[in-house]
Amino acid sequence: MTLTTSRNPSPLTVAIVGAGQVGEQHAGAFSRLGADVRILGVADIDLRRATELAATCGARAFHRYQDLLQLGPDIAVICLPHHLHLAAAVDAAQAGSHVLMEKPLAHTMQDARAIVETCHSQGVLLTVGFVHRYRTEFLRAKELIATGKIGTPAIAVDNFCSQGGRHVSGWVWRKSEAGGGPLMYGAIHALDRLRWLLDS
Repeated sequence: MTLTTSRNPSPLTVAIVGAGQVGEQHAGAFSRLGADVRILGVADIDLRRATELAATCGARAFHRYQDLLQLGPDIAVICLPHHLHLAAAVDAAQAGSHVLMEKPLAHTMQDARAIVETCHSQGVLLTVGFVHRYRTEFLRAKELIATGKIGTPAIAVDNFCSQGGRHVSGWVWRKSEAGGGPLMYGAIHALDRLRWLLDS
């Protein structure tokens, strides 16, 4: 992985796989990092959508993510429906790219294990976008729990509500593609928060 330092001026290069609403969020976030990061390209089966998003961050548009991976990005950000995570992660790892996977890691345990094993065998880093761990209120809660300032938690409840609507893609509601509807699409953050906050 190349990082920008005084001795190494090369920026971190990024490939965004999937130009939906999550891909848009990643493109915006990486763009705000300035000269430290360069988005090489955006890939989507809808080339129009890839082209529109790529134009916002000075990147190239691709119809096939495999073609984008041939550019050798340092990081591949996988923003696809859950059932497509395995193939994209394997292809990225085999191309030598570190993998930032949108949550959840996969829609089945079998696929999740295969992703972990492939990244390990290829010597690339793998992380899942559990972004709630970086929100101010959860960092504060983690500190309060870890320092014992609120005592020892005996029970924890996390409420999650999904309103649905047109902004949520249709595949989210299909178990074969999402792995469990709102639980796997949004409430997976709640499960991760509880495990992380309670170190369980």
